[in-house]
Amino acid sequence: MKTSLPLKVQSIKSKGQKQRPYVYLSADLVEKTGLKQKDLVEWELIGRRKLRLDRVLRKKRCSDPQTYPLKLQAIKSKGQKTRLYVYVPVPLAAAIRLRHGEPVRWEYDGTALLMLRNA
Repeated sequence: MKTSLPLKVQSIKSKGQKQRPYVYLSADLVEKTGLKQKDLVEWELIGRRKLRLDRVLRKKRCSDPQTYPLKLQAIKSKGQKTRLYVYVPVPLAAAIRLRHGEPVRWEYDGTALLMLRNA
């Protein structure tokens, strides 16, 4: 069961820091994957235009330079459902040439989420 959903890359810049890209997870994907706020997830570079996002069951030390563990973040707006999002580590965003406002899509194959840049 493969699900594909289009999104746009957002970014935030904190004082004295580089711009950090992030992508929202749609309510459909959150429901299908069972992901929750503050779940530990890990990004992995798997292609020129593809990143894989997996849930990590416990914190682990990883020496692989292509994996990046993070926590899912949430935005709570008055009168709206909580929306989950995840930062894309700057080195991975650079590796796949991800830019602010660029359309991307999530694909869920039943085991992991794939974020794909549109060609």
